[in-house]
Amino acid sequence: MRMTRLATVAAILAGTAMLMAARSGNSANQRDISEFVDAQGTFCWPDGSGGCVQFVSPIENFLGWLAPDNDFAASVDYAGLADRYLEDQDAETIGTTFRGSVTERPLADGRAEIHIRLHTNDALSWVADGNDFGGGNLLMGARGGDLLNPDGTLNLDDAAFGDSTLHAVIVNAKVGDPLPDLMGLIFDLFVNPQPGEVREIRKISFHASASGPLRAAFGVEEGTPGRLTVGQTNVDSEGMGKGVEDGFPAELVKLRAVGN
Repeated sequence: MRMTRLATVAAILAGTAMLMAARSGNSANQRDISEFVDAQGTFCWPDGSGGCVQFVSPIENFLGWLAPDNDFAASVDYAGLADRYLEDQDAETIGTTFRGSVTERPLADGRAEIHIRLHTNDALSWVADGNDFGGGNLLMGARGGDLLNPDGTLNLDDAAFGDSTLHAVIVNAKVGDPLPDLMGLIFDLFVNPQPGEVREIRKISFHASASGPLRAAFGVEEGTPGRLTVGQTNVDSEGMGKGVEDGFPAELVKLRAVGN
């Protein structure tokens, strides 16, 4: 009896080990983080007249952050789109850098779950009032379109810079599909969903801190050193619109003068 039990336990353990080995053999594929970075700012958000909306012209679109307890609109350029614009103008660049990982795993239904972790350093950052990223009064920093001098040099006197971490978990239709522009994926899933859409957003979390000069519209002397803190976490696609208006139950955008 004892030998039978031992044999049974051994068989179970062996079967478990074989299953784990089989899963590990095809469960994860690493992709280059540059694939994700390069995809940001590529989606044409339609303006209804055949053109594309640029929310903070002339910089291509990326996610910005709001919070319900104030009217601040915070931008931290996690994809380096300001640098991309400056390169296109043959101008000096800010020097935003990236590191991170993209892990892709096949799902049983044939789709692919993708975990994206992007760490960005020296990202151009700014805060505006009125929940208006492009047109609100600047409270800290400068927008990308305000940096370029006529001779191609940069005016960074009013600029603020920050470091950020973006963690996204998305589902693509199949393994190997292109990594999405997050703004485009949000448009396709929530603004203009189509029948048969199988992609998902399962998580977006974003944390950043940035430093730079505050502006007089914040109620301090122009140029006072300031500090921005951003913390945002969403619910998954199934939770969007179910008691959480914008899908982000945890939202922090805090701006303060250094020392306060």
